[in-house]
Amino acid sequence: MSQPQSKTHRKPSNRYPLFVAWSEEDQAFVGYCPALFLGGVCHDENRIAAFAKLVEVVDEDIESRLEKGEALPEPKNYVGLAEAGTN
Repeated sequence: MSQPQSKTHRKPSNRYPLFVAWSEEDQAFVGYCPALFLGGVCHDENRIAAFAKLVEVVDEDIESRLEKGEALPEPKNYVGLAEAGTN
């Protein structure tokens, strides 16, 4: 039997794929959310810390857009892109 989803699972930001990848150029892990931003939006020397920063940036951006009455972009399926990066 499935459990009801918590408020955390229903956050608008959870609809958007987030990626963290190593950047040789920056010598750091860089966080990406292609549906909302062009390019990387945060970085850290630690992958988990970079992901935490990315979640925070995405949450803040979405909150700001909603407060301004802006429509959010439709989330896209980036699974193919992620799979291509593993080859």
